[in-house]
Amino acid sequence: MNINGIVTKRIFDHNKDKHPFFVEESYVIPWMYPYMEPHGLILKLNSEKMDKLDPASIERDRLFWNKLSKELLADPRFLHNDGARKTYSKMRSAIGGLYAYRRMSEEAEAAFKQAIQLCPASPEANSAWRNCTWNSTGLTMPSVCLFNYRSSIRSTTN
Repeated sequence: MNINGIVTKRIFDHNKDKHPFFVEESYVIPWMYPYMEPHGLILKLNSEKMDKLDPASIERDRLFWNKLSKELLADPRFLHNDGARKTYSKMRSAIGGLYAYRRMSEEAEAAFKQAIQLCPASPEANSAWRNCTWNSTGLTMPSVCLFNYRSSIRSTTN
């Protein structure tokens, strides 16, 4: 998979001044993190590295996902569509991963919790949230995460 990172970096470097780039992160390509910012469902690659995310971008992301999650979780068609639930959860987890990379623990945790609400069975969202929680609080007991995971399932299925 390393070849994908090499190829995308070359394409990006040769075209970043010509047009914007956007990515739906199917798997992590580490070189992209310093360039990325949330952009709706996906991530935008800026032409230059960013020292930090713009607070306005973070706020837009929060508002966008709060509204979208509320709408999706109120829609019975969404709740019965495993593919849609996994897809939206994966997209939210990718943005949570960006926040985790930036050491923005509150934003990362909120994004991963939303991803779990969207798809409680998502191994990516649960694993990422657990790692984020363990890293930020020093928790070492898997039972704490399991309790929180079970609570999140109950809250989305009731």
